[in-house]
Amino acid sequence: WYNARTPLPDNYRYMPSYTGDRLTEEAWLKADARYTQIRWDELIAQNRMSDGDARYALEDRVSRPLTGDVALMFESRLDGLLLRYGVRGTYHRTRHYKEMNDLLGASFLTDIDQYLIDDDSYANQLENNLQNPSRRITEGERFGYDYALVRGEGAAFMEARWQRERLTVKVGGEIGTATIYRRGYYEKELFAGTASLGRSRTIRLNPYRLKGSVGYAFSPRSYLELTLAAGAETPLEAHLFLQPQYNNRSIASPTEENFYAVQGTYRRRHERFDVELTAFLTTRLDGVESTRYFDDLSGEYADLVMAELGTMSYGVEGALQWRPAYRWTVALAASWGSYRYMRDAQVSIFADTDNRPIEERAVSHLRDCRIGGAPTVTAAASVRYYGPRGWGFRLSGGYAGGRYVDASPLRRTDRVARQNGTTPEAFEAFTHQERLEDAVTLDAGIFKSIYVGSHTLFLSVQATNLLGREQRSYGYESLRSMRVGEDTAALRMPQPSRYLYALPRTLSLGVSWRF
Repeated sequence: WYNARTPLPDNYRYMPSYTGDRLTEEAWLKADARYTQIRWDELIAQNRMSDGDARYALEDRVSRPLTGDVALMFESRLDGLLLRYGVRGTYHRTRHYKEMNDLLGASFLTDIDQYLIDDDSYANQLENNLQNPSRRITEGERFGYDYALVRGEGAAFMEARWQRERLTVKVGGEIGTATIYRRGYYEKELFAGTASLGRSRTIRLNPYRLKGSVGYAFSPRSYLELTLAAGAETPLEAHLFLQPQYNNRSIASPTEENFYAVQGTYRRRHERFDVELTAFLTTRLDGVESTRYFDDLSGEYADLVMAELGTMSYGVEGALQWRPAYRWTVALAASWGSYRYMRDAQVSIFADTDNRPIEERAVSHLRDCRIGGAPTVTAAASVRYYGPRGWGFRLSGGYAGGRYVDASPLRRTDRVARQNGTTPEAFEAFTHQERLEDAVTLDAGIFKSIYVGSHTLFLSVQATNLLGREQRSYGYESLRSMRVGEDTAALRMPQPSRYLYALPRTLSLGVSWRF
């Protein structure tokens, strides 16, 4: 919809993802077609009355990845010591652009920034590509943005394994270099010249990885292992730029994400059962993320950079596979863990139109918030039966508890939480992390193999979510806020969290032919 205030669809009250409007919610629950369906005829009619230029259109956002890997590895054996060592290189390039899918009855779409038309300051800088201004786009053509993110990596690595009777020692390491840059194929008028066109500055990072483990076999069926690891990883390319769609500017201080981990594992094998127990601790520091959003306090589209993100995860896991009889298998698994932010983060906000700082290096009080989507407690069980003549069935269930929505660092800055949270209730709404309801699943399946000479016909019927529950699989806090009340003293409150839902009760039939 090219006559919108911002390009985020969930800003609008009449979209299904907006949950703060009672009348809209009731319309969706009643399956009112005026809300639940798109009136395509009306969109086409509006386009045909617009002198050829589309008001509505369907676009494809295309990503075309290209990856190449090369490695040279050697192996040596020296009296119980196995060495593997070598070098490797990786080239990864992803081209991103928009492509016109359907003009919905219009003749063309002018390739300008539709969201700046009503902007008092930037309405005279609308061109998406100064190399071909005001081009009329037809179906199948690229428009809007066109750029590539490129990452090249090279590393030298070594692995050593030494075994003596019941003791096994393994060590390994890798040290490398990474270069990342953006190449723009359009010259955006807001960022004319090399600010959007051509190659950006090259970001150079030095990732590495170290790992060591010691294992001891108490018997051929019983084994204990302790593993230590540390390293620095390269962030995703898109997080290193303010707005990669049309801006060559990278974040101020690109850095590697450091991690430290320790894990202990015990395995026991038996004729009737296998057991595995694991305890782990992982710390990640100096994480970097960036995103785009509409900033309600400044009233403009903005680029958000979150830096110095730090998390700590620790817990225990256990799994048991039991074979009570020849054709029966029972599997059980459970875990408990704590997944939290271990320190406050830093938040910087820049105006999307000119990179003007709105807020720099603000403290986000993220410490002790839970990592979104990671359950504190999980449990799973399944029973399988493999019958004669190629048939069998499976029944499984699962539980996940202690899950929270993904926390927004922006909402926990003084600028947002304290400026908006003028009452205890409003402050609590901006800083409280919502807990998702516990999830329970029950699935079943039956299958049959039919042998036809040397070929196999495999039939299966799978039923998922037999309980038919509506369950939220993931949620995240909205970056936006809304005004509650009509007068000038009205409060600002955060918009409701956004949710993704697990599939409803689903029945599927599978047929395969093996030859």
